[in-house]
Amino acid sequence: MNLPEVKRNIRRVIAGLSAIALVLLAGCDFQVIKVEEKESGISETDITSGLIPAPLETTVPPPLEIPDSEELPLHKNTPEYEEAVNNAFQGNSLTKITPKAKTELPEIDISSSFDNKTETDIPDEVKKLILDYHTDRYASLGALKFISTSQYFDTTDTRGKFYSIFNDTIIEFLIYVRSNRTADLSYNKAFFRITVNEAEKFSGGYRLTYMINEGVDFACTGTTSYSAYMEAEVLVKKCADGRYRFIQYAEDTDVNLLFEEKVMEYLGYDYENNYLKDMEIPSYLKSNSTMLSLLHKQKYLADKNITLQKKILEQINKNPDQYNNVPATKYEYDAKKAVAYSYKWVDKTGIIRNPDYSDYSIYGGNCQNYVSQCLYAGGIPMDLKGDYEKQWKWYSDHSNHHETAWGRVPSWAGTEAFYVYCTTNTGSGLSAKATRYIYTARPGDVMQYVVDDWARHSVIVSKVIYDTDGNVVEILVNSNTTDHIDYPLTAYGYTDIRLIRINGYN
Repeated sequence: MNLPEVKRNIRRVIAGLSAIALVLLAGCDFQVIKVEEKESGISETDITSGLIPAPLETTVPPPLEIPDSEELPLHKNTPEYEEAVNNAFQGNSLTKITPKAKTELPEIDISSSFDNKTETDIPDEVKKLILDYHTDRYASLGALKFISTSQYFDTTDTRGKFYSIFNDTIIEFLIYVRSNRTADLSYNKAFFRITVNEAEKFSGGYRLTYMINEGVDFACTGTTSYSAYMEAEVLVKKCADGRYRFIQYAEDTDVNLLFEEKVMEYLGYDYENNYLKDMEIPSYLKSNSTMLSLLHKQKYLADKNITLQKKILEQINKNPDQYNNVPATKYEYDAKKAVAYSYKWVDKTGIIRNPDYSDYSIYGGNCQNYVSQCLYAGGIPMDLKGDYEKQWKWYSDHSNHHETAWGRVPSWAGTEAFYVYCTTNTGSGLSAKATRYIYTARPGDVMQYVVDDWARHSVIVSKVIYDTDGNVVEILVNSNTTDHIDYPLTAYGYTDIRLIRINGYN
């Protein structure tokens, strides 16, 4: 099955369609030392000043200020363009990415396997390269201590050097985000499986597309978190010393896609219609300083979000009863059935989808389609009333905005369109509330990850983790596209998160 190529090609075509067509289906996508936590008590002044909104208000905290960004010119191959690229988002506080010795990492139990589903013979040295790279990456993330994986890349090649620094930046950013969370997102046990679905031999190397399945025992969860269908496309080349190394490593997971988009913006490429892996990496690009600049800005944005969420968590744990009120609705939402459905249609080792619905993975993501199915299984009826923004339905894959029981509307499978529906619908149908008070979530509620004021990904809450004193510690979620089971909400690289509390329906 050539799904990865179909997925890439169709997703770019869909992105150019009208806002009321399949473009609204796009949804999903999935250091460095722990920062000492500071006391952050919430006072009445904090609340009245608007920093922390009153708990039952429908408004959300005011937007956080972010640094001004430079718009790079789109005219390539000019001295001005080269200078703009190399100086983008520079800061005096930035330093080189410096690898830490592996001996600094604690003992972490990591097991792995390699499965080649193609007819192409893949040398053992290439298999070892891939397994060793991922093992080091899991070890670094498990210990929440950065180690460089540059040894696995051909840094004498322009593309190889760029991807080496790009992937080190991803590791460092994830460690930064996870280290600063209240929940302990370290782990000492993980396992992963590489499944090669496409393989092509070229002169001196191989082009491979493979899926990564994993199980991780995060310290805060008390259970194993599973992930499936994390796609990577790599180019492996035999170098001058006779060893195979990566000259490209492109992975379709949340942080990788976030940084890929930003890099393409800096290089003047159209992210909506192209992939970084297909673009030329300019030989003049100072990869290290450019990626450090990106890292600096993304850490700044993440820190703003995480700081606010820590304060909200502290406020909720001080007085949890204050946040238990749910608006009355005519009919109740059966959250247990919704969560049971979410477990049924996600798998630890492969991809399963309910054949009664279309799979929107090839259009950019199946996440919201999956979440909508969960809500429907929990008793929320399809809503046929009002204009298309006020409807929520899926009877078939044909677009239909009329008030009739056939076709579909964008809110069923589009993340941002679903948010618009939840926040504007009145009268019959779903009753929900969007809020930044993410730690008031209950199983069956919906979470959305937001980037640049647009919902990138929707997940459903599967469990809430409490400590022995009854305080909320972490929230676990299930999801599609990259399929997650009981995955920590805050382990994602996306840090701007909103909760959609499902009240019931009228």
